[in-house]
Amino acid sequence: EEEFASPDPLMELEAGTEMDDDDDVHDQLVDEEIDVKPRKLGGGKTRIRRSISAKPVKRLPDCKPTRIQQFVALKREVKDDINDALDLAADAVIIEGLSLQKAADRFDISKTVLWRRVRTNPAYMRNNRERPSLQEAYERLKNGDSLKSISTELQIPMSTLHRHKVRLSAQGRLPNFVSCRKRDNTPKDELRDKLAKAVHACLNEGMSQNHAANLFEIPKST
Repeated sequence: EEEFASPDPLMELEAGTEMDDDDDVHDQLVDEEIDVKPRKLGGGKTRIRRSISAKPVKRLPDCKPTRIQQFVALKREVKDDINDALDLAADAVIIEGLSLQKAADRFDISKTVLWRRVRTNPAYMRNNRERPSLQEAYERLKNGDSLKSISTELQIPMSTLHRHKVRLSAQGRLPNFVSCRKRDNTPKDELRDKLAKAVHACLNEGMSQNHAANLFEIPKST
């Protein structure tokens, strides 16, 4: 059996002290690394925070008006011109007694827009606007315009226009291509039968719509 000499107590104490010193040095190095690492961010340069008010204001370079700006300016000028024309046309209707159609033609504007402008004016009396409108309706009926278009534009009931159209037809003052029929009181069953025959003639016999309408005495639009 081998006998081992007991180590010297002083040597063990010194060795333990050296190990404790190594641990302290390691901890200090770790602390220094932690302190140093944040400073190394950004290439070792110190970051300076700028306040929001310190940001430089970018100045837009002076440039010519864009196409959109030019379009808006042009549109504004056109609108002003239209308003001026409407004012002049309204004065012509109210003061001079000109009809809506003639005033609209003179100032090159829409008659409907002009009517909306003057209809709320107290000076635009009802009796002052009915006579020129009716006279204009007569002229358009003699030219062969449809009742629907005249009624829509002149604000005259269809029944009134039809009555005047019948009167003009009896006087022989309508164009040859304009047909004028009295209101049809034919029963619905008979009218349906006429319509079926007219459709058959147009689709299968090659008859024109105008000829079929005249032959079976039904409206061409129907």
